Amino acid sequence: MKNRIHEQKGAVVPFLALALPVLIAGLGFGIDTGAMYEMNRRMQTATDAAALAAAQEIRTSNFWGYEAAAVHDAAENGFGDDADTDIEVSRPPSSGPRAGDNRFVGVRISRPAPTYFMAAFVDEPEVLTSRAVAGVAPADSCIYVLNPSDANSFDAGGSSTVNLAECGLWVNSDNS
Repeated sequence: MKNRIHEQKGAVVPFLALALPVLIAGLGFGIDTGAMYEMNRRMQTATDAAALAAAQEIRTSNFWGYEAAAVHDAAENGFGDDADTDIEVSRPPSSGPRAGDNRFVGVRISRPAPTYFMAAFVDEPEVLTSRAVAGVAPADSCIYVLNPSDANSFDAGGSSTVNLAECGLWVNSDNS
């Protein structure tokens, strides 16, 4: 019995030697994937803000400043137009349901994904891209009353006058 115990000493070392690189690669893949996901969420936030800033400039008839506003807001959210980051602003958007509609602007931000551990296994990092479209769309209502049950959600009594020549009134209340 004593000899058998001595024969099994060190049996864990070859197993760990084979399993350790696989465990480290899995950990590295998990960390890099989490970093990519986090960067993609931040990049989408910056893209959304850039598209909204450009649309606001178009709404105020600043047709020459919308691109600068988009680039500025992207930079304010951590994605400046540097060597690693590519920012494209297009009016009208080149793809999607609003393609060709000059009331809308599209913003696309691209940047190589962070690879801290997996850089040894890939030649070129994955490029992450986010896209957003924003614009000014005409509304058929210009007064919205949102209380779902109030009896007097909208009351224009007395000598008041409401002129709704270009748009309408929308009342959400189910009270008669």
